[in-house]
Amino acid sequence: MMPRILIFMTAALLFSGGSLLADNLIKNGDFAAIAPEGLPEVWKVSDFVQTTTVDVRDKPAGVARSLRVDIEREFETHGQIVQSFSDLKQETTYLLEGWIKSSVPGIGYLQIKLYSKTPKAELMKINVPKEKSTGEWRKVSQEFSTLKADNVNVFLRFHQDKDAVDQKVWFADIRLSEKTAAP
Repeated sequence: MMPRILIFMTAALLFSGGSLLADNLIKNGDFAAIAPEGLPEVWKVSDFVQTTTVDVRDKPAGVARSLRVDIEREFETHGQIVQSFSDLKQETTYLLEGWIKSSVPGIGYLQIKLYSKTPKAELMKINVPKEKSTGEWRKVSQEFSTLKADNVNVFLRFHQDKDAVDQKVWFADIRLSEKTAAP
């Protein structure tokens, strides 16, 4: 009989495509902690004009809750809820994963932005997935390298134009993990 640790490591390798994933670096990616004003704790919300709600009914299978954004007002830019990281390793591969859904296709997505301090610049912007949200729960993921980034932002993004008003976008189980080579 194989030792349990060997069975676990074999299963981890099979399900990770030859790499191991570290712990989830996203804080409150399950939206369990909500501040009194109704916004998810730890996540930064800037120029927010929409209503957010923790939704325990509409969520992917196996997930406890989602964060729903009700787009009630038109706004000139895409909405964003962001979590920033200044302690990620440079030149390292990470995996961003999460679930998205929207009441009309294409108005919700995840986004990664890499920044450098010197010179101060945006190094890269990655939309996850390229096709954006649909009317069904969809798990999306994106591997990316941090390059020489000093700061990495993970965004929950959504359209706020006139066509998006009175629509909804959901996000659930947001995860960011460092990918490490298999032993």
